[in-house]
Amino acid sequence: MKDTQLMHSLLRRFLAVVLFLGQAIAYAAPANEQETLDFLKNSFSQVDINRISRISQEMSLEPDVAAKFWPRYQEYLHRQIALRDQQLATLTVYANLLNRKKLDGKAAKDLLRESLAQEERRVASRKQLITRISDTLTPMQQIRLYQIELLLDAQIRSGLLAQVPLAE
Repeated sequence: MKDTQLMHSLLRRFLAVVLFLGQAIAYAAPANEQETLDFLKNSFSQVDINRISRISQEMSLEPDVAAKFWPRYQEYLHRQIALRDQQLATLTVYANLLNRKKLDGKAAKDLLRESLAQEERRVASRKQLITRISDTLTPMQQIRLYQIELLLDAQIRSGLLAQVPLAE
């Protein structure tokens, strides 16, 4: 029961941070685009700590398995962070174009192409992780990790994207 309460508490704090960050992206002023982006990147460090904590709790790995798993997971997480930074930069460009009423067909097409490419890289990175840990985790542990990753990503991305205005 206490673990469930802790998880809910962490999730509530996490969602509050995501909603705040989404507001910052949606209303970023063009003059401070890099400042906003830097702030968002730094703010996600707590999200990443919570992610590691959640995976650690949910996976309950034996010490010998954990010793092999965590270095590989850290490499994956670094790739995911780089991809998230690219997504934040794309969202910031979008928000600035939208705020300045400069979002036209060409810009929308370019942003869409970049967003789809980012999504492909995110999936490829996740596939690479599963392949790299296949000799360390059992198939049941692999699918559990995959499910946890999907859930955490969905929570982060839905909270963030819900705050970004739709194109008009």
